[in-house]
Amino acid sequence: MTKKMFVLSCFLCSTTMMAQAQTPSSASPNTNPTQDPPGALMASANPDGEQKEQTTLHRRPAESEPAGDETPVPTALHPARLTGAEPIPRGMVWVPTGNLWTARENNSCNWCSKPMTFRRAALDKKAIGMWASALALTVADIEVLGSRHCISAGTCREGNPLLGGTRNQQYALRLPILAGAWIGTAWLRKGDQRLHIGGMKRWWILPMLYQATSSAGVAANLAR
Repeated sequence: MTKKMFVLSCFLCSTTMMAQAQTPSSASPNTNPTQDPPGALMASANPDGEQKEQTTLHRRPAESEPAGDETPVPTALHPARLTGAEPIPRGMVWVPTGNLWTARENNSCNWCSKPMTFRRAALDKKAIGMWASALALTVADIEVLGSRHCISAGTCREGNPLLGGTRNQQYALRLPILAGAWIGTAWLRKGDQRLHIGGMKRWWILPMLYQATSSAGVAANLAR
């Protein structure tokens, strides 16, 4: 009886051990141990048997490739191919450089002014202030010259014969020239909003020249 119990116990132990050996593992084996996820740390052994860590490096994109949601900006285009559909970051404009176009930041050069409409370029506060001052000084120059007695008596004349010798001639010639300069600077200043082409940044130089010449004329006529 004792022998039977001993044999039965051995049979149950062996059965239990075999069942545990055949239970599937919860972790699935790696079918390709040589392939690791990008950036993962890999342990490897050198010839001396020492373990060391290795890192899988990601390739850095080239400068011409887009990073994230950014769009690469062409450095130069042929003028005939500039249609306004070319991608350009906010705060930059196309600037003509010879036969090519280059993307530049706003106000970083003389032709990098922010594009605007013609009406705004001609009638915003800066333009009205500069050209109204030039107009006022021009009128003052004409009136001071016309108020001199020698001009009406014909004993003296305007130093620049191209401007006319009488008050009416001065108004008929100088005011249309000033108006044309106002329109011309507005055209150069506005650029092109559709094509993102920058306008002239230093447009104010021309009205300042009108102000300076008219001021000099007023001072010269008052001094005589």
